Amino acid sequence: MSLFAFVLRCIAIALSEHPDLNMLRHGTRLVRFEDVDVNVPVEVRTRAGRFPRQTVIRRAQDRSVAEIYAELAEARARHERSGEFSFTLSTGPRAAIFVVGSVVERPWMHAGQIAGRSVLAVSMMVDHDLVDGAPAARFAKRLQELVESADGLRPSARAAEAATPDGRPS
Repeated sequence: MSLFAFVLRCIAIALSEHPDLNMLRHGTRLVRFEDVDVNVPVEVRTRAGRFPRQTVIRRAQDRSVAEIYAELAEARARHERSGEFSFTLSTGPRAAIFVVGSVVERPWMHAGQIAGRSVLAVSMMVDHDLVDGAPAARFAKRLQELVESADGLRPSARAAEAATPDGRPS
């Protein structure tokens, strides 16, 4: 599994809990989505240039980290044949777009001491025509809780309801 798949799952859970960030403007209407479909843009680099591709993880809020990782690995294999590639993350064109950075070691104050700590940067851009800062801040707080507590590894309530009596997905 990968950190990227875990963070993608945490974002999907937080979006399902904060539906104001899982919407878009269609003309003059606001469209809210119940499901969290995450667009993962892929840049394929070849000798001929750079070519954008995308993979969409449907109903990401109901997928396990392992399922998301498998879908990303499949996309990677598909695009690897074309050249080098890189993943980014977007739920766009929606009220919020996310960029997941890489883990880096940073100095961090803990218990009055400076120590090295692994830090992951996640950036969020919000369309303030659709969402105010307060719901975006609540979402960011929830995302932080999910990542830091590893709650994103737990199955979703909907996935648990859909499981067979022996616990396997239906």
